[in-house]
Amino acid sequence: MKPDLEDTTFLPEAVALQPGRLAGQVDIPPSKSISHRLMILGALSRQPVTIDNLLWCQDTEVTYRALQAMGYLLDREGQRVVCRGWESPGSGEIPIHLGESGSSARFLLAVAARTPGRFLLDGALGLRRRPVKPLIEALRQLGARIEAPGDRLPATVYGGNLRGGRVALDASASSQFVTALLLVAPFLPEGLEVHWQGQVASYPYVELTLSLLKQAGVAWEEREVGIRVAGSQPLKQQRFFVEADFSNASYFLAGALIGGGEVICRGLSPQSAQGDRAIESLLRAMGGQLSWVEGGLLARGGAALNGLEVNMQAFPDLVPTLAVTALFAGSPSHFAGIRHLAVKESNRIRSVAENILRLGGEVQAGEDSLVVKPAGLRGALLPAYGDHRIAMAFSLAGLRVPGVIIDQADSVAKSFPHYWRDFFAVYVAAGPER
Repeated sequence: MKPDLEDTTFLPEAVALQPGRLAGQVDIPPSKSISHRLMILGALSRQPVTIDNLLWCQDTEVTYRALQAMGYLLDREGQRVVCRGWESPGSGEIPIHLGESGSSARFLLAVAARTPGRFLLDGALGLRRRPVKPLIEALRQLGARIEAPGDRLPATVYGGNLRGGRVALDASASSQFVTALLLVAPFLPEGLEVHWQGQVASYPYVELTLSLLKQAGVAWEEREVGIRVAGSQPLKQQRFFVEADFSNASYFLAGALIGGGEVICRGLSPQSAQGDRAIESLLRAMGGQLSWVEGGLLARGGAALNGLEVNMQAFPDLVPTLAVTALFAGSPSHFAGIRHLAVKESNRIRSVAENILRLGGEVQAGEDSLVVKPAGLRGALLPAYGDHRIAMAFSLAGLRVPGVIIDQADSVAKSFPHYWRDFFAVYVAAGPER
């Protein structure tokens, strides 16, 4: 049964799905990645900054509240946030609760190190398990004083001592370590030269950060395996608009192909710097029909799908979506370069594999890979593991498999609070078999 689509608070604990297709147009929510980054740049700016079309979800609210607690003056009205500078949050230790937001934790460690005050950064148990040691070590090299047993959260940051300079770090576990430093770099007296050792996980997210710095008028230079950002740079742009999110569009694009429907995802930019824009080419490589039309990106189902062999190191958030799509392909799929998925909101390698097995599918999971083989599928109760991307990705299986139930369906609030409302707005139930 469809929910009341006028109820914008529709966040069920479980959703039962039956076969059908997706048909219509969907307004894709703003990018979470861009929203985090622009809020931080706006807060640190010397001039007032306005951000329009900002995504409001659990993760971005964490960043917004944390910046306010640190003394940054932010006002929100709907999807607009105005940043108006900083005033001292007062003496004493300021608690900063970060929930389950890995982006907030990494980015705000650097912000706290740059901000005068004493801040205790902590989060839920899952966030405490996520790695931050390379970032903490880099911030200490730059003059920060941070007390963090085991170099994980909780961490007490004695802020205001970040000098800038040159630093090297291991970003093989997360590109967010690099982005955290780049976001504060223009506001440090000495600027910052960041070098990384080895490969950066999900490097397109660093490129997204650099594109936003460029849009804001911040100068930076590429170095061999690094970036140099000059210090004491004001933002030259004071108004920003957040474009739609390709990560969240992936569910509707793939859903159209799986269920044989036709969906236009509105708000996406064909010139986007988001790494997850790769969903367009990846679904095409699987045989999907996608094209840019007036109003957005169109995905049309009906064509046979084939398996995919691809290294996903650069766009890990797409792995659950593509793994579910692969269940309906005519040949096996091999996803490599996914080691860092083990330290997301859930261990996504294990979460994806276990849910595929519950559906009766065939999957081989390794430390750095998933192999998905098409097989006869059956309905099942599928836990989301408290992970928004697992809930949304496996909802797509219900378009073809009777009896799929998503448990912990309300976990979508982390990045896409209106997912179920938007999903059912374009869902068309399958007709009776003839």
